[in-house]
Amino acid sequence: MDAETSEGASNEAPIFRLYFIATISIALGLTNLLPIPALDGGRIVLTLPELFLRRRIPQNVENYLISLSFIAMILLMIIITYQGYC
Repeated sequence: MDAETSEGASNEAPIFRLYFIATISIALGLTNLLPIPALDGGRIVLTLPELFLRRRIPQNVENYLISLSFIAMILLMIIITYQGYC
């Protein structure tokens, strides 16, 4: 009976690993689409006004928004890491 149990567990391991990798990939893809200018979703948000206004956002404003969001994202990562250790 123990041989059957260990055999069943070894058959499930590759499926679990594949499920885990797929979950991580989907989560990373969805996170990347968040409307934060440092991510791809932010790039989409910065491109949308160009479609409606028919002119580009000034480069210095775009750089400021990307820098500000990148700093906010780094600070958020530091806060989450700090809370994880406390």
